[in-house]
Amino acid sequence: MNKRFVEEGQVIYKPTKLISITFKCSYFLIYEHYFDVKPKIQRVIQCAKCYCFGNFDQICHSNKLCCPQCGEDHTLTDCSVPVYCCLNCSDHCELWTLELDIKHLMATNNLTYR
Repeated sequence: MNKRFVEEGQVIYKPTKLISITFKCSYFLIYEHYFDVKPKIQRVIQCAKCYCFGNFDQICHSNKLCCPQCGEDHTLTDCSVPVYCCLNCSDHCELWTLELDIKHLMATNNLTYR
């Protein structure tokens, strides 16, 4: 498998010694030893352009500039709001929790996102 690294602003994929194996059961047996298999839960994806969940900035359809701290049309360095708040909801991010629950269901029930 290749691991994604960011070096000097460029994305580089380097080979690793890791492999990904898929199982349909919760354990496997090697030489009379049982090993537990845990589901791989994917991370929650948030766009770095519009800060919505579920898409990447490379495929984002939003053309407006968005500050991650206040949601206005400027960059983070130009922001004068002292306290960060979630752009998708107010205090506790319910959308992130919902996306994480979806990722858990996908992993445990062998479902795809679509």
